[in-house]
Amino acid sequence: MTRWFLCVVVVAAATGCDQYGFGESTTDAFAPTAAPTGIYTLTASSLTDTCDPPRFTGTLAVDVFQSDSGVGLFDGDATTQQRYDLPSATGYTLDVPGATAGDLDPCGSAAGDSVTLSYVLTSATSESLTVVADQQWTIVTTCTGSVGGVTVPAASCHATRTLHYELAQTCASPCTLTSTTTTNDAGVAASAPACTCN
Repeated sequence: MTRWFLCVVVVAAATGCDQYGFGESTTDAFAPTAAPTGIYTLTASSLTDTCDPPRFTGTLAVDVFQSDSGVGLFDGDATTQQRYDLPSATGYTLDVPGATAGDLDPCGSAAGDSVTLSYVLTSATSESLTVVADQQWTIVTTCTGSVGGVTVPAASCHATRTLHYELAQTCASPCTLTSTTTTNDAGVAASAPACTCN
């Protein structure tokens, strides 16, 4: 009996207990559909940024929408937020303007200005989502304005950020996500997400 028990322990140790449901898993599951619709805290961190002005880094409260076709998220800054969708059909990635659409012209001139934006979901659980956001700008003629809620930089540049969304509050049906406008201490109006239940 002792030899049989010892043999089972040695075999389990040699093959790894995780496959039998013992111990902790060493890999994180990629589960985009597990992230519920709700209010999330977005933490944007810069990996590289040569843009002026720099791309947004910091924290914001934002909405995240879960649907049968993918995940809807928000990027932006304290005053402007823009929704982008990561479709499940594309492996939870988004390229703007897309492979066949050609470059967007951020300044509206024929001078060769262009921008490409890329969002790739890199991790997803029931409590958080992480996206790598990449921007490549070619600015020949300086202009002001924005493309998809993103401020046009003063010159050609490249920026890559990590956007981490941490669940703060679920908002399940019949409740709905809404936005309210608040004013901060500096007098700047900002949009704040809310979950409204009737």
